[in-house]
Amino acid sequence: MFAIDASGLKCSGEKEWTQSQYRRARRRKFIKIHAGINVSTRHILFNKATNSKVSDISVLSEAIDPVDVKFDTLFADGGYDSRSSFLLPDSETKVVIPPRSNAVTHKHTQQRNNAIKYIGEHRKSR
Repeated sequence: MFAIDASGLKCSGEKEWTQSQYRRARRRKFIKIHAGINVSTRHILFNKATNSKVSDISVLSEAIDPVDVKFDTLFADGGYDSRSSFLLPDSETKVVIPPRSNAVTHKHTQQRNNAIKYIGEHRKSR
């Protein structure tokens, strides 16, 4: 089993004090650290630091390609959800990524389609 997730670290830079003091609206900068681990052995198989503009989906292919260990399940959070994420690993790999709330089915991603269908059937009405 292979699991990947990203965590953000806030960068304190110039004018940080001024922004907090005078409440200026400015987009905060942060660094994302993507880590992929072998769940069974708890070994880190992939790590990469990116800036806040890099999407999680674009890093997933970089994380899967260099991994020499064959894994049967891929776990990731909703930030990695896309049709391409389900097509990256080989067809025998089970991909467990929760689809986004506005996800739509696609003819080439059967595992994702099943998850979308299941959530649609079991979603509690508000």
